Amino acid sequence: MSISDTTRSRVVDAFACGWRKPHPHAWDELLAPDVHLEQPFLESGHGRSVWHRGVAQLLALIPDLAGVVHGWAGDDDTLYIDVELTGTIGGRSLSVRAIDRLTLDGNGLVTARRSYLNPLPLAAAIAARPTAWPRWWRSGLPPFSGRTLGR
Repeated sequence: MSISDTTRSRVVDAFACGWRKPHPHAWDELLAPDVHLEQPFLESGHGRSVWHRGVAQLLALIPDLAGVVHGWAGDDDTLYIDVELTGTIGGRSLSVRAIDRLTLDGNGLVTARRSYLNPLPLAAAIAARPTAWPRWWRSGLPPFSGRTLGR
């Protein structure tokens, strides 16, 4: 199936809007109810509730988290978005770049998201900043393990 550039542009705008001022439901109009999610450092699975939990956990760790879209490309039903996430952790700023691969249905809803992100800078920032440890622990994000870091 081929998705129009107009639809792709609308999806990118909604994706970027969600990252400008993120909250767990900021992407609800964009995500299919049974969206498949593969994401390092966060729970992978199916459904918006998986996304809601992941975003809530990230914001519990990094309350000022925000993202800026730097570009995108698309082909058929696939959209690639280059996003830079920034925030403060343990009193120091952090910036991480990711590429999200989104699969769209004919209505422009995201049916699958796979994030290509190196989580090691985030893990290193947490490990190097003991003041961040209580916030990380309370966030509910998983411990640093091969299961979460090796995607």
